[in-house]
Amino acid sequence: MSGIILNKSTLAEPLVQVTEALRGYEIKNVRFAADGILPLANSDVKSGVLPTFRAGETLMIPSVERSPGDPYPRSAFNVDGKTFICHEYGHEVPVPEETEKELRLNLAVSIAAKAAFQLKLKREQRVANALFNTSLFTGAALYTDVSTAWSAANAATMTPVADIEAAKELVLSATGAVANTVLLNHVNLRYLKGCEDLVTQELIQVNPAAGKPADSPEFLAYLAEKFGVKQVIVPTCVYNSTNNSATPTLLPIWSSSYCLVAYVPEAMGADDLAAEGLGRTVAWTQDGGVEVVESYYDESRRSNIIRVRQSIAEFLNSEKYAHLLKVD
Repeated sequence: MSGIILNKSTLAEPLVQVTEALRGYEIKNVRFAADGILPLANSDVKSGVLPTFRAGETLMIPSVERSPGDPYPRSAFNVDGKTFICHEYGHEVPVPEETEKELRLNLAVSIAAKAAFQLKLKREQRVANALFNTSLFTGAALYTDVSTAWSAANAATMTPVADIEAAKELVLSATGAVANTVLLNHVNLRYLKGCEDLVTQELIQVNPAAGKPADSPEFLAYLAEKFGVKQVIVPTCVYNSTNNSATPTLLPIWSSSYCLVAYVPEAMGADDLAAEGLGRTVAWTQDGGVEVVESYYDESRRSNIIRVRQSIAEFLNSEKYAHLLKVD
């Protein structure tokens, strides 16, 4: 994008054009899971207490018959309060004036996109650490080590459909909610593509997923149908574990050891923070929300400083809305 005038003040100011441009910016062939498993919801306050209904609370069948003159039957819901606090996360990249002049380019969008991508990686890591977590998902109601590991060697014997159906039943019995989401690593997706339990003669002959890559929309839609869920989320993001650009070691953020079966909130509106389900990502709109780009000038460096920041909180409503499968 040309024509962007960077801020020459030492006080940071928003780059509205760049922020808008980033909303449609994607790194090709990189998929993130955070938005899908913990959907975004906006908040006009930094912190607060959210009303959370206990799992199964609204599934009790009350007495509703009323005689003339009598008071109406009543039910008192047990509402728990959970606190959320939005934290600020941010990253800055200096752009020396010499560099811009030498390249004869306006680097604002490109630099901001890279910095925003790194923020997404960090958020993805936080969410992965929270959810692929055997300290949180513990006990038979929340965690299962499948009887036959998902692997290329077990293509003829592994039973992912039965494994996921069993997990869905446990979520249903704990919360009354039918799990609508399966989250798994891209390595396990390849195993599913070769699984005889899934790749049937019917698939080969009539299914639009036949012959498509494992990460194609057609195959993911086929898996969702077989698993009886609305979405199958397969993140592909990796990170450099050495933090060294010269000798990078790239590792997946989401482990191939696990698969999460969950009920993700299906709210009437995007900002319904009290929607039942696994959890949400709360974005404080009064201080940048999920993403804002700013710039200021650092005279000591003769550099324009590009800053990307966000004010968010990953909020888990209840782990009972999910079941963690160990699949390796």
